[in-house]
Amino acid sequence: MIGRRVRSLLRPLLALLLAAGFAAGFVVVGAAPAGAHGLTGAQPSNYASRVLSVSPRVAGLTVRIRDLGARVEVRNDTASEVTVLGYSGEPYLRIGPAGVFENTRSPAVFLDRATTVTQAVPRSYDATATPVWKRVDGAHVARWHDHRVHWMGSSEPPAVSSSPGRTHLISDWMITLRYRGEPVVVRGDLRWVPGPSALPRLGLALVVAIAIVALGLTRRWGDVAAIALVATAALVLVLVAGEWSSTSGGAWVAFLSTVYSILGAAIALAAAGSMLRSRHTPDAATPIVLVAAVVLAFGSGLADITALDRSQLPTTLSPALDRTFVALVLGASVGLLVTAARRLRGTPRAPVPATATPPATV
Repeated sequence: MIGRRVRSLLRPLLALLLAAGFAAGFVVVGAAPAGAHGLTGAQPSNYASRVLSVSPRVAGLTVRIRDLGARVEVRNDTASEVTVLGYSGEPYLRIGPAGVFENTRSPAVFLDRATTVTQAVPRSYDATATPVWKRVDGAHVARWHDHRVHWMGSSEPPAVSSSPGRTHLISDWMITLRYRGEPVVVRGDLRWVPGPSALPRLGLALVVAIAIVALGLTRRWGDVAAIALVATAALVLVLVAGEWSSTSGGAWVAFLSTVYSILGAAIALAAAGSMLRSRHTPDAATPIVLVAAVVLAFGSGLADITALDRSQLPTTLSPALDRTFVALVLGASVGLLVTAARRLRGTPRAPVPATATPPATV
């Protein structure tokens, strides 16, 4: 009897400690500047950078902005090399049939390693020095971080600070290429584009959370939890697919940027399976439901919450659909978390009947 009571007390305690550990891990890692819900990846933003013109136009030569302004992409499908000039007009990159070559003496090589410039360029990087070329890729496409196309300030521009709800032109930018000895000028602009209000979708998340908590009070709460887990995992995987197809960093970068979301979906599906296998005693699967809810809430819902009020999103999904799915994931995960935490308190135990007192012997 005592052992059973101890186990009944330890089970919710261990589950809560495990969930708290997951939460603490997400908070610590999430504090790093690398990514919102992973270890790397583009962040939702209100800064929109775009290519306006390439002059003169060259058949087979394309220039694009990738990863919400984090990278410039030049693809050269012609039979001749194209050279990208750095910040001082020095040869920086060569892209052509033989692959991509980097001038290791170009200051741009050093400057483009980070999104902000925090130290002086070492003397080994000299824009006036004879180029020293190093082959860095065998493809005929180059992608690099370029400070000319994104906002470099640590705070918002004055115009944005005074009127954040309006669209503002932040800067016009230009990158010069050389093709067959002639300049090819790429022009673009950087704009501040305000996003929508987050309140409607936060309201949707609240409605979903309340609905799941309310249904969790019924006798079919196990079925409700299983359905909510499967549906939430499906939404998370759609969000992951949208982000994977938008990134230019390759499969490994895409995986790192969505690793917590993938983990949350996997645990959610495992929890749903456990819940269905324990349909007659669903409380036995409650701890893994709680863990799944915590991972989903921190790894997808809360981690992606900035998408609700940003105009530029790192996904190929439509912005409206992406924001709606994020709200649904947030609401469902919070609803599941509250329901599982409540169920872990256990159902009231039936009182043990008192032993009848034998009749007195006369």
